[in-house]
Amino acid sequence: MDGADHLGQSVKRMSAPLSITGIGAAFVDAIAPVDDDFIHAHNIGKGVTTLVDTHKLGYLLESLTDPLLLPGGSTANLLCGLAVQGYPSTFIGRTGDDRYGEIFREAFLPYGINFPHDRLEGRTTSVCIALLTPDKERSFVVSRHTASYALKAQDLPLPPDSIDTYICIEANMALSPAGCHPDESVLAAALIMYGNSRRRLVLGLNDRDIVADMRPLIQQSLSFGNVMIMGNMNECLALFDEHDMALAFAKAQSTGRDFIITNGANGAYVVTPDSIDHIPGPDLPPEQVVSTVGAGDQFAAGFIAGMIEGKPYIEAAHQGTAAAGRIIQQRGGRPALPQGEKK
Repeated sequence: MDGADHLGQSVKRMSAPLSITGIGAAFVDAIAPVDDDFIHAHNIGKGVTTLVDTHKLGYLLESLTDPLLLPGGSTANLLCGLAVQGYPSTFIGRTGDDRYGEIFREAFLPYGINFPHDRLEGRTTSVCIALLTPDKERSFVVSRHTASYALKAQDLPLPPDSIDTYICIEANMALSPAGCHPDESVLAAALIMYGNSRRRLVLGLNDRDIVADMRPLIQQSLSFGNVMIMGNMNECLALFDEHDMALAFAKAQSTGRDFIITNGANGAYVVTPDSIDHIPGPDLPPEQVVSTVGAGDQFAAGFIAGMIEGKPYIEAAHQGTAAAGRIIQQRGGRPALPQGEKK
């Protein structure tokens, strides 16, 4: 049964106050350049997320040479991107009571993001190792036996039921709490709580392997008319179990939902039930590209900001590609605030 009406091509601001809530993993990124030999020697999948236990995660961290430690997490990065554009928010996620948790929490302060949850005593904060090879590819290593995956359905808030309410959640939350059945996950609970409402529910696919493993639950989200899907091309292909972009887009259109799909340097596609539009990527010489970490998150921030401002999807997507173009010229997935500014 469908939920709210189709989202449409733009959002007109109403009289209700703007409310933005992000639900996701609270990661600290350990970013380090490596060569392909390092990737192969440690049995790390190139260009994907490799799951390890906490012992191997610690071993890999010790094997890196001066990794750059930056707060990360797909939804958390997105909220920072929105903050830079003037939109405050609340983050729902979990950290441990260790130094990585302090790094994550302290980094939110300049952005003015509300983070209501206390530290989990005795739990390790989630760390995502981001390995950058000379070809600019990014490969991730994570453990799911960490604090991010202690988030439960009971932790979810109930923001106003209004079209001025935006809820951004990542597919990662189909895995939380750790070891749960997908139907008992935070993502499943969010669909029950926020589906069939006037709220804008943005589901970020965020990892192709998670999308493939959790395909039934994620496809179930498409039965709610207030859901929008954002992700990259590989994640979209995984969602529809296709290898051809045209076939995946045809299936996306048949769902009646809106899909905003990035495609690396090739830009992005806006796929609605009635049309498919391509938006070129930023025109940057290769030597200006420092890292692609956070590119998709900042594209999403730019796009959602455009929606909030009432822009048509095409204009919002241009705003997204501009934001992505800026973030790939720096290390880390969060844009810097203007000098001296604090939210």
